[in-house]
Amino acid sequence: MRTISLALSLLFHLSVTAAAGIGSESGFLDPEIQEALKYRKTRAIGGVYRGKVRPFYVDGDLFLQPIDTKISNRASCAARNLLRLDGERTSIEFRNKFDILLKSWVADREVVLIGKGTCSVQGDEIIFGVIPK
Repeated sequence: MRTISLALSLLFHLSVTAAAGIGSESGFLDPEIQEALKYRKTRAIGGVYRGKVRPFYVDGDLFLQPIDTKISNRASCAARNLLRLDGERTSIEFRNKFDILLKSWVADREVVLIGKGTCSVQGDEIIFGVIPK
């Protein structure tokens, strides 16, 4: 119950709301996450990454490297095995997402990342949803 409550409140807080008909990854996400995604305003989602993710900075840019990660529906524009967070680094939303990623990495815990289906100019999929497991 705590996991359901935490996932739903996090999704609301991060403005990650809904996509009905998730498609091939419908069995890939937990039922409570699927339910929360039904309320997302934009119907399309990109890649879904479930596993451990290593955050690191290079020249002031945050990169996410999936490690032992199951990937579903990866964006066709993704040219590298790196991910980027959506939003401005100074926003509270970005900092909250980074906080979840860093704590999950340090605690050796899995996360679920949900992509937008778009990529940076370097070919890294843009991530809008960060869900701790």
